Amino acid sequence: MLLLNVVYFLYQVRSFYLSSKEKDTLRKNETKEPLCEDIAGKDCGLKKVIDTVGGKWKIMILCVIDKNEVVRYGELSRSIHGITNTMLANSLKELEADSLVERKQYDEMPVRVEYTLTEKTKSLIPILLELKKGARKTCNHCINCIFNCCQSASKYHQPDRDWWYFSMLSIN
Repeated sequence: MLLLNVVYFLYQVRSFYLSSKEKDTLRKNETKEPLCEDIAGKDCGLKKVIDTVGGKWKIMILCVIDKNEVVRYGELSRSIHGITNTMLANSLKELEADSLVERKQYDEMPVRVEYTLTEKTKSLIPILLELKKGARKTCNHCINCIFNCCQSASKYHQPDRDWWYFSMLSIN
């Protein structure tokens, strides 16, 4: 352990005395994973993710299903303000085709259909929550952003009412 500490200390001392040119050379040689190697190409992982969960309603649908675990079509329709039946049906079909949502239809009358998240999708939820946190920080800068974010998003994405009330007071 002592040897590792000594080696690390010597590395720090060496890097302290490097010229700026040597430091630039070292920085250039560091390997950094790019966000997307082939931007918008067929092998771009970021593009695949955006194509899969992108769109106006898909993330909201996933969040409502995550919040309730098992959701029926009518409950989804009521939870997401502004979505039409056609858009909800199309989005659910696309999410099911991409294996993000499981659709279970029961053999009874009237027909009962329930939607749940797949394990693959459950791993995306922490990422979506981070996006939500970032959106709250970003949207806090102007009245138009706050109004648009809070009015167009589903109940699941809206900030609590106290936050909305106090942010309106501080802007006016």
